[in-house]
Amino acid sequence: MKILISFLFIANFCFCQKTIVGKVVNTTGGEVPFATVQLILKDKIIEYTATDENGYFEINYNPTTSANGLLKVTHMSFVSKNWELNSLDIKDKIVLSLVEKTETLNEVTVQNKLSYAKVKGDTLSYNLKALTTGNEEKLVDVLKKLPGIDINSDGKIISQGKVINDLLVNGKKMFGDNHKIATENINAEMLKGIDLLSNFENFAAIKDVEGSNKTALNIKIKEEYLGKITGNLEVFGAHDKRYQANSNLFKFNQKLNLSAILNVNNTGYQPISMKEYFSMNRSVRQELRNNDGQSNSLDTNEIPKFLLSDNNVNSKSNEFLALDFAFQSSNKLSMNGFSIVSRLKTNEISRTFKTFFDSNSTNNVVEFFSSNNDLLYNQTKLNIDYKSNDNSLVNYTLLFDPNTINTNTNLENNISNNQNSINEYFDKVNFKFGHQLSWINKIAKNKLLSFNLFQEFNKNQNDIRLDANYNLFNTGNRISQDITEKNNDYGFYTKLTVKHYNHILKWNIGYIVENSTFNTRNTISSNQINFDSNYATSDVVIQKNQGKLNYKVKSEWRNYFLKFKTEAENTSFILPTLQLKYNFSEIHHIMANFSKKIDFYSSSNLNENPFFENFRNYYTRSTINFSTPVVQNIYAVNYFKFDLYNGVVIMANSSYTQFGNRLSNNTTNAGNYIQIQQINTENQYSWNNVFSFETRISKIKNKFKLTLNHINSNFNNQINSQFNIQKTEFTSLRTSLISIFKNELFNYEFGLNYSQQNNNLTLFNNHDKIVQVNPFLSFNGNLKNKFTYFIDHSFEKFISKIETTNFYNLSFKLNYKTNKMKFWIEGNNILNINNAQVLKFTSKNNFTSTEVINRLAGYIGLGVGFNIK
Repeated sequence: MKILISFLFIANFCFCQKTIVGKVVNTTGGEVPFATVQLILKDKIIEYTATDENGYFEINYNPTTSANGLLKVTHMSFVSKNWELNSLDIKDKIVLSLVEKTETLNEVTVQNKLSYAKVKGDTLSYNLKALTTGNEEKLVDVLKKLPGIDINSDGKIISQGKVINDLLVNGKKMFGDNHKIATENINAEMLKGIDLLSNFENFAAIKDVEGSNKTALNIKIKEEYLGKITGNLEVFGAHDKRYQANSNLFKFNQKLNLSAILNVNNTGYQPISMKEYFSMNRSVRQELRNNDGQSNSLDTNEIPKFLLSDNNVNSKSNEFLALDFAFQSSNKLSMNGFSIVSRLKTNEISRTFKTFFDSNSTNNVVEFFSSNNDLLYNQTKLNIDYKSNDNSLVNYTLLFDPNTINTNTNLENNISNNQNSINEYFDKVNFKFGHQLSWINKIAKNKLLSFNLFQEFNKNQNDIRLDANYNLFNTGNRISQDITEKNNDYGFYTKLTVKHYNHILKWNIGYIVENSTFNTRNTISSNQINFDSNYATSDVVIQKNQGKLNYKVKSEWRNYFLKFKTEAENTSFILPTLQLKYNFSEIHHIMANFSKKIDFYSSSNLNENPFFENFRNYYTRSTINFSTPVVQNIYAVNYFKFDLYNGVVIMANSSYTQFGNRLSNNTTNAGNYIQIQQINTENQYSWNNVFSFETRISKIKNKFKLTLNHINSNFNNQINSQFNIQKTEFTSLRTSLISIFKNELFNYEFGLNYSQQNNNLTLFNNHDKIVQVNPFLSFNGNLKNKFTYFIDHSFEKFISKIETTNFYNLSFKLNYKTNKMKFWIEGNNILNINNAQVLKFTSKNNFTSTEVINRLAGYIGLGVGFNIK
């Protein structure tokens, strides 16, 4: 057994941070709001903050290094003044007095400059009065206006380029990773404040010894909404039998938070996106408390296509119910959990132009596609924390995630001058159950001991039936197949953490059992495959989380015990991790990291007998070697800066992933179907880059945002056993100018979304490109505090070398509000009351396709709502 232990010894100092609390007043004792308070040492600013609306401030200092420093207070309307730190009684709240300027300013208006946020320790508190206009309806509308915060296309909350770890309401978790449910249902009028918490950890003993790299967003609710049921009940109806009914009810108080969300509609609205749903379908290993072990990095199960269609469908209906609770009976016991039940039905219609490649010819095929889809899913999570004392925590988490998918698809195409008609019937039942138990104990002032147990079981069953007017895979016109895949994982981890001044040493050991079974039974053959990839693990981590320069060095040793049929193999690996971070301040840093990940494919990738995926894809015997690992080397650089006073946010992130032994395919065109053989390939990579810039333009009271994305990937496959490189390059730009007028009568946002995707198959020197251009313009306002309006315009142009389509969207909403009631008229996509069409391009295996897809039709209707306060 080999164990790699890396030790770094560098000079360190005791970082002992304290806080000065004070108030800035004028000569008559009146408060001075929005004054700048700076801590200066040897003519260098080492900390700064701003007074709030009542003149109060808090600023951090180090008594060891800052004793001879100065406190400098400045304000445009007052004479600046310095105080020596050692002359102040900083043990109590201090009062600093400023003298008003006496000079006369001719025809100049002096306006106090508000700080858009303030920093106190690990907490960044946003000034909602300075950042919002009053037209915001829901939490999501407020979050979009906060510097450094964004909402991605799946409804996830993004901070500093990464999804936040936890969404909290008054310090309690809400709906787990389901951000969209909370952000689109909590009313903006309920918000008291929003805090971004870096280094978040709700068990103090962990934070005292280890610190944390988690990020949380805490939503603070106004006192007037606490202790009673609040929310909305809404009903909406439109022409052509379109409807939506929505209810969001909340009860927030000191010990218990309750939430209930109900939505039934056929307008196209989804309370939770399907991408978000499947991203939440996480391994229970990710719930282990205070654990550094890597969970599986591979997921070979493809998400059904119709679940990613959004509103690119002919029709859609959704029934949705979500319940959430967070309970804290005492300082010892707390519980939180949620359960989501939803049923989604869609109908898809498209016309697809496909080009198939083989070594001898290129075939062009036009397919007409119609599909009825039905998804019923549930996701339930329960989390329990028990603290017998301040130094001990027992945590239990349970995850339950069953779902069923039914699809009925009809396809028509013409291959080799033959008109083909195919019907596909899919019945899928997926089931996941997992739970984990964690025990964390602070055994000494600087020592922490953790122990984790987990078990997770997955079962996926897929029944397929194909009917066609031709011979399918040379076996007949009607064939069927049952596929059952099971995965059973369990194991333990234990970790000892020792803190020495600013340095942390961690030692972790564990043993993991991973068993997968793949069972196929069809008209062609039957087969069952078992594969075990168990391993013992041990790692050592040395890190420093405080001060300007932070680092983390980790070395993990894994010894695998592999078993496939009668074959067995023992192999070991070293997996290093390195992270360096330099903090210019709490909200200005640059970070670089490297990590190596390793895993093995499951039994479904080791098939020995053939099976089919659908009417087109027929899998022959795999050539993958069960003992050859899949390796990922990941390099990343991140830069973040937030200027509190000018509202400037700069974020840049670049990550490069190099793949070794990545799963790929050797495809052969066999006429009416594609013959696929699963293989391994080398020298593949993916390079992702994101840059965003945001600033406030005070003179015209606008906010400017710019986001650039560039993805470059190079993946290898084989076509008729000949080597081919599939190169994909995706570039997107989003730029917008958003008004921040304080008069609520009129505000706007306009900008441009642009994307371009280039694909190249080197074997055939084939180039494809699709361009999407999307300018947009929206208005909103508030008339006499009772009428609010929203108007959205957008134009999308899709350009490919096969076809070009245009899509113009015009939507509006006019609300009339009273204290208890809300009435509105709403038009969505009103220029496309009949279904419009959009383009989508894909490149996979040995073909490319351009789809012309029916998009959901627009509507106009009336709604009524009742506010519960």
